[in-house]
Amino acid sequence: GNSLFYRLFRPDQGLLFKLFHLLRLHKVTTHSIFRKPVIWSGLAVLLAPVLPTMAVLALVLVAFCSLVLTFGCNREQELVYFPVNKFVYVFAAFTSVTPGASLPISAMFCAFALFFIALTNSVGSYKQLKTLSALLVLMGVAVALYGFYQYFAPNQWHGAWLDSDYFGAGFRVYSTLGNPNVLGEYFLL
Repeated sequence: GNSLFYRLFRPDQGLLFKLFHLLRLHKVTTHSIFRKPVIWSGLAVLLAPVLPTMAVLALVLVAFCSLVLTFGCNREQELVYFPVNKFVYVFAAFTSVTPGASLPISAMFCAFALFFIALTNSVGSYKQLKTLSALLVLMGVAVALYGFYQYFAPNQWHGAWLDSDYFGAGFRVYSTLGNPNVLGEYFLL
């Protein structure tokens, strides 16, 4: 907790705590699912390969809002990690040659970057970490099995993402992710 951003966040957490107690949000949300960011983070991890991007973005934002709610209701909650590079990306978007085109994409990127903060701060035990890891592996196996199904029944799928100059006349599997390159990146996780 010695980073500049941690020291900047600590007084803001105190203000957030006072505001939430003034509004009695700590009482209203005592047993709420919205005070459990690990659930929302787990849903985002589990459903990312099967939901549309905007639905995953919604889950990511709910996970982050759940984390903010947790910080606002619990003064002892410690910020685990606060990455600096997200602010660099926002700065780059504002100073872009075409900021009008860069800002919407940058906003979405930064919202997804918030997921790292939500995930690292919501996992509070080794058991939760193992559960989230198991969910990721379980969904990875399901996505892979669906990809095998596509590979063995290629006539049922359209030939999108087929570049015959590089890959011949074959079929490129994309599973639930709609793009074989994204599928490869997902499996790298």
